[in-house]
Amino acid sequence: MDERKNTHKVDMLFALTLFFLFALSMGALVALSASAYRSSVETSTNNFNDRTLCLYITEKVREYDSTGAFSIRDFGSGQALVMSETVGDEEYSTYIYLWQGAVRELTIKSSDELSPRAGQEILKASSFEVASVGDDLLEFSVAGEEGSVQRFYVNLHSHGALSAESADASADAAQDGEESEGEL
Repeated sequence: MDERKNTHKVDMLFALTLFFLFALSMGALVALSASAYRSSVETSTNNFNDRTLCLYITEKVREYDSTGAFSIRDFGSGQALVMSETVGDEEYSTYIYLWQGAVRELTIKSSDELSPRAGQEILKASSFEVASVGDDLLEFSVAGEEGSVQRFYVNLHSHGALSAESADASADAAQDGEESEGEL
């Protein structure tokens, strides 16, 4: 009888050990799966934000694409793409720029003074740069919150859409950037 009790205890101990090993394996599997899922969602969100910002800027440029409509100016935390249009007798300017960790948009009458904080936040970003490449191509470089840099180009369909002063300033900035790269 004692032998049967010991066998029964060993069987029970083996079953409990097997159950706990199974439970431990399932817990580890769930933890690893959750980590992989979290990483996948984060990557997907970052890609979505980067692409959304690129598409938003591209569509804004297409919307304003007319002769003399674009200029590049210093504003906010760096450069701003300024798009101008006349509605009735009033001239309006739309600025796309970086301010306090976000790319923003601000539309005002061209004669009004403006503050960078007045703009509407589009998406979070750590940098925003715009340059003209010739007089019918804009180059954008945008870094998201996580630091991934998206560089893209937008062709201007209207010849001379970029104002002359902006093209000169952009060329000077590009030349200064090349010189500073050479000095490093």
